[in-house]
Amino acid sequence: MLVYPLDLTTGIDETPAMTLHDAQPEADQVFGRTVAITPFNGNNVIAVGADNEVFLYFRTALYDETSP
Repeated sequence: MLVYPLDLTTGIDETPAMTLHDAQPEADQVFGRTVAITPFNGNNVIAVGADNEVFLYFRTALYDETSP
């Protein structure tokens, strides 16, 4: 799933800010069915819905920006 920055004056940026991946993909899971941003402990997190599951993504200073 690609995440694009949104600017309220210019709209959606054409360059993705990041790519999100399901940690354990399964067939017919419908990853990315819904997407929301919500505050958690003073930071925004991205919630991605799938079939009967929700994945939360947040940034941390413990790891770099690349996925394994």
